[in-house]
Amino acid sequence: VALRLLRLRPRWAAACAVGVVVLFGAVVERGASVDRALAVALIYLLAHVLDHRASPLNVVGLTALGSGVLDPAIVFDVGALLTFGASAGLLVGASATSAWLGARVTRPRGRRAARAATLVIDAVAATLAAEVAVVPISAVAFGQVTVAGVVLNLVAIPAMAVVQFAGMAMLALSTPSPGLASLATRATTVALSLIHISEPTRLRRISYAVFCLKKK
Repeated sequence: VALRLLRLRPRWAAACAVGVVVLFGAVVERGASVDRALAVALIYLLAHVLDHRASPLNVVGLTALGSGVLDPAIVFDVGALLTFGASAGLLVGASATSAWLGARVTRPRGRRAARAATLVIDAVAATLAAEVAVVPISAVAFGQVTVAGVVLNLVAIPAMAVVQFAGMAMLALSTPSPGLASLATRATTVALSLIHISEPTRLRRISYAVFCLKKK
């Protein structure tokens, strides 16, 4: 949004976005899923810098292929399969699912209410597209398929956006304005509590999973 307001040329905007993505990767906690997301974003943006109109689906496919070449064992990595499967599902099915749902849902009157309804429809459509794409993977890897994400993502997606932007604001304001940084910290804490990804909870779940595996 900021780059659009500056009215930069597309190639310059993409170059600036590359810098933002690199900075984001430097400050967040690194992991395999983060590295995959960064790779997809950088390939897509660098293609635009080189004035090559790459298809997002092709970029995801290229990233998956490159990951497989660098680490052939990734084909057995459930996390990687879920990442690429959900991404492909979003790109292929989200728009069509949103249009299908939109044609069958009566939107409320009023501009703001209609806009809110559209956002909810888009969120549900994106979740459905991703969930359907990874159903075979979830069924084989975990022995179960759940539709809880359709509801939970209505809270998790906005909360994650708050975490990301408030977290970056917290880092930027920590030195010049500790007071504002403290407010950003509180916003991040509240958003994290909504999506339940605190470290103690994670550790308890991991310990329980390990116990179940050993017991079997």
